[in-house]
Amino acid sequence: MFKPGFNGADAAIRLYPLDAGENPASTLVAELPYTHRITLLHHQGREFLLASTLCEAKSHKEDWTQPGGVHLAEAPKDPTQPWPMRQIVPGLNKNHGMDFARLGREQRPGYLLSAMEGLFFMPLPANPDGAWPVEQISADENSDAFAFDWDGDGVPEVFSISPFHGNVLSVHKQTAAGWKRTLIHDDLALGHIVWAGDLLGGPALLAGSRRERRELRLYRPGPGGTIDPKYTVIDEGIGPSQLTVVTHGPQRATLYTAAHGVDEVRLYELEG
Repeated sequence: MFKPGFNGADAAIRLYPLDAGENPASTLVAELPYTHRITLLHHQGREFLLASTLCEAKSHKEDWTQPGGVHLAEAPKDPTQPWPMRQIVPGLNKNHGMDFARLGREQRPGYLLSAMEGLFFMPLPANPDGAWPVEQISADENSDAFAFDWDGDGVPEVFSISPFHGNVLSVHKQTAAGWKRTLIHDDLALGHIVWAGDLLGGPALLAGSRRERRELRLYRPGPGGTIDPKYTVIDEGIGPSQLTVVTHGPQRATLYTAAHGVDEVRLYELEG
């Protein structure tokens, strides 16, 4: 039951069985105001639900004085029973992105968190019942992030959109002195998609905007492990808001895109 970020006080998470025919009865997992992202996690032989909230409460649309965060619930053996939920990361406003990532040369698993307070990495702890500390990548406001080893040196970079629904597309490189940010483009318009990975035989970066040209862009490598600023437009006028990439070997891929600007789910078949 997703609501707009400015009107989500009664947001709830519900579970619908897939084996009960059409319009099945649902189970209330949690009433969690201003929920914006949910994901499932298998960790230490257990199943968890993670949910991020944009804030805890609002007195008006632009009220960001009551921050949200990330919440955790372990799935009960009988999913129709209560899902006890606790907050594991507090103090995040506009907590828009929550993307799985593996960072560092050791490929530590965890989640990238994009918020008004900065861009963070939340590594998976050995004991999920204990503390879930976070590490700051950037102190600037961020909206979405995705990790991928672009230059092939064994240490993934982090690609981001900033600020919240922002215009800036960047890449963050981990160095001995900390994280270094490099600008790719600053002309997104309500940036809402960032994805990077191997696509059609080589590294690819996808970025999308929901306003103005409302386009989905494809970036390719430049010399020396850089990113070529000359991008290809896959489509425009569609206002992409979500994206799933499915590869079928090195020379073919399918993009499933929630095209917010035209009220469609669009499928793109790409061939190398």
